[in-house]
Amino acid sequence: MKPPAIRVFLICFLLFTSSIHGEDSNKSKFRDREATDDALGYPDIDEDALLNTQCPRNLELRWQTEVSSSVYATPLIADINSDGKLDVVVPSFVHYLEALEGSDGEKIPGWPAFHQSTVHASPLLYDIDKDGVREIALATYNGEVLFFRVSGYMMTDKLEVPRRRVKKNWYVGLDQDPVDRSHPDVHDDQLVLEATEKKSESQSLKDANGSSSGFELGSPELKSFSGLECEGLWMKKRLHSIVCLKIPLTS
Repeated sequence: MKPPAIRVFLICFLLFTSSIHGEDSNKSKFRDREATDDALGYPDIDEDALLNTQCPRNLELRWQTEVSSSVYATPLIADINSDGKLDVVVPSFVHYLEALEGSDGEKIPGWPAFHQSTVHASPLLYDIDKDGVREIALATYNGEVLFFRVSGYMMTDKLEVPRRRVKKNWYVGLDQDPVDRSHPDVHDDQLVLEATEKKSESQSLKDANGSSSGFELGSPELKSFSGLECEGLWMKKRLHSIVCLKIPLTS
């Protein structure tokens, strides 16, 4: 075969394989919906026509401000100082809880309040001392729930969540929960059906694994095992004073 013929053959082969891969990629369920806005390419923007358009809602930027650090939780919007105007309580990520005037974004006198932790949660209002005035509660990364008065003073009263030891491989054995954008997480009957099926499967597996016989404590059957060697005998205490005995089979 001459070199030009080989070259033509290779080009045809590459085109054929690329078309096959293109068909396979189009079969993905995530490609069923098209991003229509992206398909338009670069729009032809008419600045004069753009000036004549307006938002269907009467929205405008009233103010903007800076806080001490990044914000990873939703701010609390409430009238914290009872002046009839809404305020914005911002949980900064590191060390500070800030309070801003809702009308202009200015810092409320006495704020920000300092704490010695980081924050991933939104603040809320709760009357911890039962004086009729709700304080600002904030859960921190250290497992503490702190309370701040409307003046910015951090109260000595706080709640502490006790620490617990967590195994390094705590996630091993959990059910897989893949992210699937084709299933919405609100009012989706398919999610309910899948959850019901998984629950029934896990229950069937549990019944199959726990089908060994059990004996009441003090029963003659259990006492008859007292003469056996403990090696190779696995005992597990269950609820209601039931002991389940499993003797592994040996070949």
